[in-house]
Amino acid sequence: MPIKKHYYERRAVYHLAFKTVQDQPLLGSDDAKQVVLDTMLAYREKLGYRLLGYAIMDNHVHAVVATDADHTIADIIRDWKGYSCRLLQALLRRKGSVWKARYADNAIRSSRELMDVLHYVHNNPVRARIAEDARQYHWSSAREYAGDTKAVVDTGFGAG
Repeated sequence: MPIKKHYYERRAVYHLAFKTVQDQPLLGSDDAKQVVLDTMLAYREKLGYRLLGYAIMDNHVHAVVATDADHTIADIIRDWKGYSCRLLQALLRRKGSVWKARYADNAIRSSRELMDVLHYVHNNPVRARIAEDARQYHWSSAREYAGDTKAVVDTGFGAG
């Protein structure tokens, strides 16, 4: 199957998803999930994006980002995977790849679509039967949007 070319548009919003190698539950611990979240938060200024939402599962990650600068989605994914891979290798005491090479990126074209994607991302743990309600899952931004915890993501996306 041919590899799909990734489309990139400056100042756009994207739903990104990427998986661990062989779909292994390498992100099963809270420490591993924290590495991924810290990585996504740490690279915001350097790569010029706003993190609008996320869900970190045991074997994959969903993120919703709004790009603001000259860096492409490929730049963002490369830096996220590269930095978090080194930290996860040390944490998990393993060598080799942590992430699959491929990733999915889908441009979000409207406010309604953004709300639908955030709902999809936040309810990933519910569909996986990890939580009964999206706000019960600690490793997503659902609680931030509900006002249940301090927001680390940009929940005011409508203002920008």
